[in-house]
Amino acid sequence: MLFRHFTALLFASTASAFFSMDAAANSRLKVQNNSNEKVKIEVFKGNDTECVSEAKTKKVPKGKTKSMGCEGKGMNLCKIKVYAKGKEICKSKKKHCSGTAVSDKAITVEDGWTVEITDQLHCKLRP
Repeated sequence: MLFRHFTALLFASTASAFFSMDAAANSRLKVQNNSNEKVKIEVFKGNDTECVSEAKTKKVPKGKTKSMGCEGKGMNLCKIKVYAKGKEICKSKKKHCSGTAVSDKAITVEDGWTVEITDQLHCKLRP
C-alpha cells in the first residue's frame, strides 16, 4: 500500500517537473499596434541563428494588441521581424541573425515584454 502511494507521488512530481520545463521553454510577447497600418509579425524560435524561415506569421490590425509566443528553446526570448506597407520596420541595430543581409536585423524580445508600434511606425520595447 505504501509503495502505491510512493509511486503515485513520484509520477505526479515527475509530470509536474516535465510540464514546468516545457512552459519555461516557450516565450510569450505582446505586439501593441498604435499605428494606422496593419502590421505583419514574423516570429522565429529563440535559438534561431539564421532567421531565414519564420516559425509563424501573425497580423496585428491597427489599434489592436495581440499576444504571441515562440519556442524560446531555453533562451527566454523570441526573435521577430515587423512589416508595414510591405517593408520591414523596427530593425535592430545589432545583428541577431547570421542569415542573409536582409534577415540579420530581427528584433530580440524577452519573455513577457511588449513591442509597441507607434504611429510613426517605430518600435518601443517595454517590460
